[in-house]
Amino acid sequence: MSFTSAPLHYVQCILVGVKTEEQCRIVEQTIKAHNGFESVRADTYTDNLLAFYYSSYNFNENDLNQWLQPLGVEIKCFKKGVVGPQPIAKLDKNNCEIIERK
Repeated sequence: MSFTSAPLHYVQCILVGVKTEEQCRIVEQTIKAHNGFESVRADTYTDNLLAFYYSSYNFNENDLNQWLQPLGVEIKCFKKGVVGPQPIAKLDKNNCEIIERK
């Protein structure tokens, strides 16, 4: 099965150690270099990372931390889900709770 025929899922987490937009771009490129990721977005304002991947791609929280460790970055609040019709809300970087849209 090819990745493109599999359902799209997402992973969401908080980045610890990212301070600049340039660091965000490097994090995005590092994750996207692993085959199976469709799109990756890191945000310095909220410290959120949101990446879309094909369900046939297998990885976990430890994998993400290993990929980012050489950059001095770690993750917390790791969450996976299936992409659906509802928007994906950001995570609160202080308590890992979903930030409700108003």
